[in-house]
Amino acid sequence: MRIAIIYNSFDWCEQQIANFLYKKGHTIYQEHVNTINGKSFKSFDLVLNRVMPSYAARDPYFSMIKFMNSLISISKETDLINSHEAASVDYSKYYAANLMEYYNIPSPKTYLLTEPVMDDIDRIIKKLHYPVIIKPTLSGRSRGVIKCINRLEVDAAFNHVKADHTVIQEFTQSTEQVDYRVCVCNDEIVFTVTRSLIDGWLGCISKGSLMSHHSDVPEEVTTLAINTSKCIRAAINGIDIIMSKDGPVVIENNPTPNFSPKYISLLGFNPIKKIMSTILESKEVTPKQSCSKTFTAYFDGSASPNPGNMKIGGYIKDGTYTLAKFSTEIGYGTNNEAEYWALIELLRKIVSHNIQKVRIFGDAKLVIDQVNGNCKNNKLHLQRLALKANLLLKQIPVEWKLSWIKRSKNKRADALSKQ
Repeated sequence: MRIAIIYNSFDWCEQQIANFLYKKGHTIYQEHVNTINGKSFKSFDLVLNRVMPSYAARDPYFSMIKFMNSLISISKETDLINSHEAASVDYSKYYAANLMEYYNIPSPKTYLLTEPVMDDIDRIIKKLHYPVIIKPTLSGRSRGVIKCINRLEVDAAFNHVKADHTVIQEFTQSTEQVDYRVCVCNDEIVFTVTRSLIDGWLGCISKGSLMSHHSDVPEEVTTLAINTSKCIRAAINGIDIIMSKDGPVVIENNPTPNFSPKYISLLGFNPIKKIMSTILESKEVTPKQSCSKTFTAYFDGSASPNPGNMKIGGYIKDGTYTLAKFSTEIGYGTNNEAEYWALIELLRKIVSHNIQKVRIFGDAKLVIDQVNGNCKNNKLHLQRLALKANLLLKQIPVEWKLSWIKRSKNKRADALSKQ
């Protein structure tokens, strides 16, 4: 395969990735992030995004808008790991917090400030109570992360951080002396380590936390890590989790996890090789499907009550064989929103399996008519969902057809959406 690695600093981890892929017989190209704007990546079979937030935050030439637009363009041309959705989480702690809240993932409440206005700060802290965490929305390796116990410390923190966009975050007390860094790849646990908490609250290797390898990790921690990665569409993710009095809480997502040689001695294996092997295996399992074969796919979604908790489900069939299926709860919304999200998730599965021709069925007539352009869509939030669906449909290269069927013909998808 022709594989491009987009980077902003080609460190030990990136060198390990490139060397491993090269030894596997792949052709590797290195592209610096500041040179990719406007470039086409159609000729590549896979693009790996290794743009580290910690370096991006200090690069005066880095443009977040241009970079995200480039990732969206790349995702339309070829396979991108991680997805641009996951990248959005990596580069904006505020966006990450909103996404966690949307999918009901336990995480600290977070507020964004574009400038330190006194009234806004007082209003937010009144909601959160001291202590609070101040940090830049774009950062890495805990740079600029400060715990504050009073207003004087908050003012000092803003002067220290000096970021264009800063977040104020609820402080969550750990009931243990460690946090968990869970590495997930393609919805499977690669490894879990614990990190000692500095001053009883901050887990950060670069600032002095001690790291230990753990194979016996609470199931609720690993389950939360996998669900979180699914929600942000991350093929690779390092999730930082603490155990609070109310259970596990996600503190950070790290879709561009960085590794050093100490991981090899600690784990007893090279995590980079294991992750890259998993990615390559998934590419081999999902080769480009024959253009002569037409797959069928079904989706359904509902909110209970309406509006209420949304659940979605769906599946793809290759003749009598079920190629893929999904069933998940996604947050609060209406029936129409749930139907849209079910269709979007189904389309993501279709695109990830490189399906060339597909017939898609659902019992949501309004959604199907709007996506097909057969009726008006006057609601902004549904227009955005319709746009997501149409962008995914454009990635099906040969032929697709989206059709309405009666609910009685959609029983399996309906059942999956209610599991």
